Amino acid sequence: MTSMRTFRVRRQAPAWLAAGLLMASGAVRVAAEESPVESATKVLAEALTTDVEGVRLDAAELAARLSTPGLEPAARTLAASPDRFERSLALELLARIDVARNRDLFEQAMTAPFRSVRVRAVLALSTLREPGVVRPLAAMLAEDRDPDLRALAAKGLGAVGGQDARSALRRALVDAHPLVQTAAVEGLVATGDHEVGFDLVARVRGVPPVEACRLLGLVALVPERELIPQLTELLASPAPIVRVAAAAAILRIDERTR
Repeated sequence: MTSMRTFRVRRQAPAWLAAGLLMASGAVRVAAEESPVESATKVLAEALTTDVEGVRLDAAELAARLSTPGLEPAARTLAASPDRFERSLALELLARIDVARNRDLFEQAMTAPFRSVRVRAVLALSTLREPGVVRPLAAMLAEDRDPDLRALAAKGLGAVGGQDARSALRRALVDAHPLVQTAAVEGLVATGDHEVGFDLVARVRGVPPVEACRLLGLVALVPERELIPQLTELLASPAPIVRVAAAAAILRIDERTR
């Protein structure tokens, strides 16, 4: 009887072994079917969400130069990081992959406390060229404390165009920073609004010479030859600096509209 039970166990063992071998062969086959690119994507995606901070940051720096779609889920996770470097690099990667699909993250980043995060957000949203991005761009133009970012928002609005974008840019003409004023005029010109040049010339009269020079510098950015006759009148201004600014504006417009 003992020998019979032993015999039966021995008869059953190959069935278990066969099942194990079948499973093992399946795993080997799956691994063999995975391409090097898929394997590399998986490795980098796992590194982007690892708990090891040093590995995660190194992975983010390397991934930010890529546009591999398979990294998108991991990049979205990393974009919620409280670390400004990780979040900035995650947004840079997502901008390379697909801005429209990750628009929600870029809009959230427009009000982030970190400048590097906001820079990547405004640059990414400005590439969409659709009316839906006017609201966050206009908000940045009106409220961001950094003049460089306000100027980037103005440029983005100029690229998008439309009445709402023009209205936001018009309001920015009185921004305290010259960089933003310049970007606002250039943005308006990009939308096809050359009337801003005539409005600025009208404001030159009756203001102190220094303010007149500032306005004339903005007028010079508008490539509209119809402005030249009005500027010519200012060549007779009693203030030398106004005459010089008017002359420079005339020549610049002439060069840009020949």
